[in-house]
Amino acid sequence: MQLFGVFLCGSGLCFALAFVGLGFSHEEVTKQRHRLLAQMDEMKNALVAAKVPEEQIPGLLSVHKSAVVTEAVHEHFIILSFFGLLSLLVSSLGLTVVLWAKLRKFCSPNEPLHATAAAPGS
Repeated sequence: MQLFGVFLCGSGLCFALAFVGLGFSHEEVTKQRHRLLAQMDEMKNALVAAKVPEEQIPGLLSVHKSAVVTEAVHEHFIILSFFGLLSLLVSSLGLTVVLWAKLRKFCSPNEPLHATAAAPGS
């Protein structure tokens, strides 16, 4: 039982560290930035192809940029945070299993707890 708890605790911590590392990775932020720039260029080309007046293009691009950034934030931070917290929950469950197994072993080595509490002469 203790071994299972140690496995849960260790795997939960490893996954949590992996998600935190991925969340703060500069490579991921750079990838998101390049994706944002590519989508902005595509939108600008689509607006020019649709013959939208030049004075409206900056406002429409601003709205599109905020939508893309919001989507990236949801993808990157909220989802990674959820899985990171889930990993920490698994880790705490593993620690609880380890402590429960130790408590069970401590309280009942060979005889029940209530038998040791009784006086020897009664």
